[in-house]
Amino acid sequence: MSGDDILSDRTQFPTLGSVALTSASEMAKATVTFLKLNNWNQIGIVRPSYGFERLSVHSLHHQTKKKDISLNVVIDIEPFSSPEEIIASGKLTTLKSMARIIVIELGMDLHSVTNFMLAVHRSELKDEEFVFIIPWLAHQNDHYPWEAANVDKQEVKTAFESTIIITAHGYDKKFFDEFQLKFSTVTGVLANHYATLSYMSLYDALFLYGLALRDAFEDGGGYNVHMNGSLIWSRMTNRQFIGATGQVLMNNKAIRVPSYATYYATNGTLKIVVELEAKNSDKGQCEKNEEMCSEHVAHETMQYYWSSDSGKLPPAVPKCGFTGAECDYRPYFIGFSLLAFLLTVGPLTYFIYLKQSAIPKIDSNWTVKLTNFATEQIIFEKLEHNELRPFVNADSESADEVSDPTKDFARKKYLQQAPEIIREIVTTKVIPQGTQTADIYALGMVLYQILFRVEPFHERNKSINKLMEMLAMANDDDQLIRPTFPSSTTGEGYNLQLLSCIEACWLEIPEMRPPIKKVRTMVNANLKSTGKGSLVDQMMKMMEEYTANLENMVRDRTALLEEAQKQADRLLNSMLPKSIAEDLKIGKPVLPQLYSCATVLFSDIRGFTRISSTSTPLQVVTFLNDMFSGFDAIIAKHDAYKVETIGDAYMIVSGVPTENGNNHAQNIADVALKMRAFICNFKLAHRPEELMMVRIGFHSGPVAAGVVGLAAPRYCLFGDTVNTASRMESTGVANKIQISEGAYNLLHCFFPQFQMVERGKIEVKGKGECLTYYLEGKTGKA
Repeated sequence: MSGDDILSDRTQFPTLGSVALTSASEMAKATVTFLKLNNWNQIGIVRPSYGFERLSVHSLHHQTKKKDISLNVVIDIEPFSSPEEIIASGKLTTLKSMARIIVIELGMDLHSVTNFMLAVHRSELKDEEFVFIIPWLAHQNDHYPWEAANVDKQEVKTAFESTIIITAHGYDKKFFDEFQLKFSTVTGVLANHYATLSYMSLYDALFLYGLALRDAFEDGGGYNVHMNGSLIWSRMTNRQFIGATGQVLMNNKAIRVPSYATYYATNGTLKIVVELEAKNSDKGQCEKNEEMCSEHVAHETMQYYWSSDSGKLPPAVPKCGFTGAECDYRPYFIGFSLLAFLLTVGPLTYFIYLKQSAIPKIDSNWTVKLTNFATEQIIFEKLEHNELRPFVNADSESADEVSDPTKDFARKKYLQQAPEIIREIVTTKVIPQGTQTADIYALGMVLYQILFRVEPFHERNKSINKLMEMLAMANDDDQLIRPTFPSSTTGEGYNLQLLSCIEACWLEIPEMRPPIKKVRTMVNANLKSTGKGSLVDQMMKMMEEYTANLENMVRDRTALLEEAQKQADRLLNSMLPKSIAEDLKIGKPVLPQLYSCATVLFSDIRGFTRISSTSTPLQVVTFLNDMFSGFDAIIAKHDAYKVETIGDAYMIVSGVPTENGNNHAQNIADVALKMRAFICNFKLAHRPEELMMVRIGFHSGPVAAGVVGLAAPRYCLFGDTVNTASRMESTGVANKIQISEGAYNLLHCFFPQFQMVERGKIEVKGKGECLTYYLEGKTGKA
């Protein structure tokens, strides 16, 4: 995990590797590489005023010298400074005058630079003259800065726009949380976030060493194989294993398994028919073509499946459940197969399909259907006879702008029509009656799209209107424009005769274009050379693959559901005792109950009000979270339950709701001693010089307990025992554990290993004078 620059010298440390996802020195190298890639040779650095030695900007300071990059200015920012304080310091003005390429790192997590970026945004420093680069070493939070609940989300998001963030994938929070829980359970040590990151890497390093040692031993290395360092090192390098940090590739790098999968899928019985569907047409046309009308269904066009960026399944067919994964099932073969079927059902059907501007679509049952049959013909006829008026867009400058049918209807599909058809559309604004030779031209365009999976004329980068004009106005004196075959795929896996046939379909003179039978022969020949089996065979194979993958998908989703249920149970168990939570889950009523004897403990941090008044809210919350997490780890090892926390006050009980005889006094005494020891070694992250002291008190006696609340149920304790325990804490002394006479009697009689001394009688509010004792420690023998 170490990021020291000296360790990067491979001549001095030839057998040194890293299992960490990234380190400070590696991040610095990545930043320098990015700077050199953009020819940026002068930079400024923004770093924290203390603790920057562990960050990548410290290593970056040395890396820039080796790469001839000038460091113009270094700005130190006090951590946790507000945007207003940063602006008032005048350091942004200094930074603006000294550098345009600025590297900012105020902590390992991206959230640490939020206030600085807000200050930059409010100072209007962000423009095209400046580049802000943010190294992101450790992903401590589950969300981005602009997704936090206590910020102006839009302002923060704007502040981070156009910044360059350099990061490894970071530690997945799930991996981190699971490891931290296991680590504290096994060792009894509650480590902070950054210490846990180091422990994760150390764990993986030892795990990797164990794997290498086992392999070397099993290969006959003998019991002294661990003495052969070069052999062990060779077994450690260039291998993958699953560790605490995820999937690790041991070659001084680290990778994570991407959370997506690829599924080859289809659904239902394959059915290839041609249904001519009258969609959006008027009643009269439907009556004339009643035999060609069909139900209105949701389809996707054939082009949707074979285009260069598709390769997708029909919408009703299950897709893989991960963002970014697409199902690549050789769409060009499916396109050819469907087209071959259309060619075999008869030229008349196919000609109707093309020349009437119908759109072929495929539904979830792999049914080829024709939609919008003859509708555009109807629309143009009604426009010509002034029976319809063009739609005027409110954003248009004038009605004249949209009254031109060329602009209204000149879409990509018209580029597939023959030049003579386009010429009629451009000049007369009417779609003419089609011809078989014009359909052959359009057929060549369809073949071109299926074969190369690109749009016609995509390489010309011209508007649709301009392309139509060029196609319509070309004559013998002008060079005719046609789609070009991509050089990388021309002739690759396809019969050159088929490519020549496509070019023949595009001939300018209609009579010279090939007949439908010749095109069908060429298509069938190409199918035999590029695919194995019929389309039905391909579909059946895909269904088999989908069935196999579906089981894995169901298993993965079931695992996710179980994990979600476990998280819900953990949340419920953190709010209520486990036995109470189980009763509530099954609908069992939880009635209030009186317990004859239990032990209640209260704790309080000395000087918490003073610390809070001189700390930011974030620092206070971080401090309490770290401290209470340590207390929680202690409680988890004893038969005790955390009732609630209010500010720095911490309330614990033992003997409720599960009665444990007189052991509740022993449990709370052990917890109190460990809490005091924990606080003595506890350091505030933002004020390490602060001496932390805790005041603890507990009392044993009868209590009443029950669940209070419906929306947010809490398990609460009531009775004089609770009040007395609170008085034991409030009248106590810092770093002392004051106990009542009742608690003393239980410990003295049943658990003599605890060392207690008499404090004497003190005045207790509502009780008068009470005899109390101090719990000092515990001997080794019970």
